[in-house]
Amino acid sequence: MSEHAPQLDLNQLMALLNQQKQKQDALSQLANTQTVNQPIMQPGQNFGDFLQGKGNTPEQSRGLNAFYGSILNRDKTKQSFTGAASDGFEKGSELMDTIRTKQKAEKMLGAETDMNMGQEHLSNMSNLYGLKTNAENTAYSRATDKRDFEYKQQRDKVSDQLARELMQSRITAAEIKKKGGKPSDLEAAAPMRHTNLMKALKFREAFESGAESGTTRAVAGWIPGVYTDQGAFDQELNSFAEQAARAALKASGEIRPTDADVKGMKESMFGVGKDEAVNKNLLDAYIAEQLAVENQYRAEQGLPPLSMPSVENQGSDWYRKLFPQTGTDAPQYSPTATKWLEQARQTSTP
Repeated sequence: MSEHAPQLDLNQLMALLNQQKQKQDALSQLANTQTVNQPIMQPGQNFGDFLQGKGNTPEQSRGLNAFYGSILNRDKTKQSFTGAASDGFEKGSELMDTIRTKQKAEKMLGAETDMNMGQEHLSNMSNLYGLKTNAENTAYSRATDKRDFEYKQQRDKVSDQLARELMQSRITAAEIKKKGGKPSDLEAAAPMRHTNLMKALKFREAFESGAESGTTRAVAGWIPGVYTDQGAFDQELNSFAEQAARAALKASGEIRPTDADVKGMKESMFGVGKDEAVNKNLLDAYIAEQLAVENQYRAEQGLPPLSMPSVENQGSDWYRKLFPQTGTDAPQYSPTATKWLEQARQTSTP
């Protein structure tokens, strides 16, 4: 009987268990990785190479663009080169932090999914091994051969060890899932984050449907009786830009931002006076950044990530559809934003 004992199956189980431990260690290391307030340069990279873009990572390149953009687009009558460079450095660092945080959330989601699949495979293999050993126990009970009896004892001992290792593996996996961020902070900010995303989608669809904000709007505005809806749209856009600027300052640690702080932040965001194409790009970037934070929170909660919503042209009557008058039965947000919110609600339970 002992010549037919499942030694190979047991070795496979132990190998799978070791693989699972390695995945858990890798996920734990990733969860403890810091993404905020980190050095802007890579180890061994000097500042000159960084400024010239030599060997830069994608997040370094985007941060460097923000740095140079602040210098090139500064108002030379109000801001010095040094001041613009300081602002650009801060904006570039914050953008790099945001990108790194998003990348970490995506990596953690993939690593956690892989670990969970490995855990399920290990449990299935363990159950199959248990069924096989139970069948063999029935045969062993009928045997009187001393070698078979000793093998059965040794096999049961190893099975007990495997069961203990599996239990510890599940406990470790549960502990690791709690690491990697502050779910309570992200959860508290979720309502405002959802509102900002919904509003940003609404304005993005307005520009897709023909809303204007740049020099064309300024010239046409002198014609009496024209662009009544557009004028109201300007007020809505300006109000949301200030709200988004204050939220960004709060997220960066400014508890009581001054009017000057808010004005400076608004200038770097979407708003009235900027070209329509520029506003589209700025809104796309804002939506992507907010969605990255939302997906980081969802990863911590074990929820699937939300995808970037599509933008739809609402036609010539875009203002009536996207900005209904108070007291009407029209929805508060655009069809695209409403679909996105429904998707978030449908996947809100793990």
